Amino acid sequence: MHSLLQNPLIVPSMLYDKDEPYIEVVTFPNNPTETLRVLVVNSGVEGKIIYDLAYYWPQYTPITYQLGHDVVVFTFSKCTGHAGSRIG
Repeated sequence: MHSLLQNPLIVPSMLYDKDEPYIEVVTFPNNPTETLRVLVVNSGVEGKIIYDLAYYWPQYTPITYQLGHDVVVFTFSKCTGHAGSRIG
C-alpha cells in the first residue's frame, strides 16, 4: 500500500487498485508551491470526478461556457474544513 504521506506526488487514483468505477474529489486550485504537475485522474478505470472550485471567484471571471467536468461544486472543501485534502 502506498501512502500520500510517504510520497506526496502520488495521487489517489494511483492508490486505487480495483478494476471498477470510483469517485475522485479534486479541489482547485490546490497548488501552494506553484509547481506544475501532470494531471493523473481516473487513469485506466472509468470513474467520476467531482471538481471543487471553492476558490473560484465568479464575480471576477464568470463561467461563460459549459464545463467538461462530471460534477462541479463550489464550497465543499471550505465549508467542511477539508481545504487541500482529497476524500475517497
